[in-house]
Amino acid sequence: MTGADSFGQLSNRISNSIISEIVYWLIAAIVMGILFIMTGLPIVWIGYQVGKIYRKYCWDIISIMMAIMSTAIAIYFGKWIKSIIPMNLILLLLLVHVVYIGIRCYVKDWREERGYY
Repeated sequence: MTGADSFGQLSNRISNSIISEIVYWLIAAIVMGILFIMTGLPIVWIGYQVGKIYRKYCWDIISIMMAIMSTAIAIYFGKWIKSIIPMNLILLLLLVHVVYIGIRCYVKDWREERGYY
């Protein structure tokens, strides 16, 4: 009984402002966790699907060289590119690589249909 009595009297010693602060941060943590799960899982799933496509069509030395060369070009000609195309260079690199993957997928499918592989 003494444990239950002391636990019941604990609420008399904690002020309402402290309780409200604890509840506020607890609710905020729960909401942030739910939002993280709602956005994180689709991002992980999409990344996994892109990885499967990349492994199927572009898992070779040509893709590595293309990524290195496009990054080097973006670094070396960065100011000149930004003066012509007012765009984030990382976004531009991603777009270039997406177009490259699309071309590789198309060419590989075309060659498989005609029996070259």
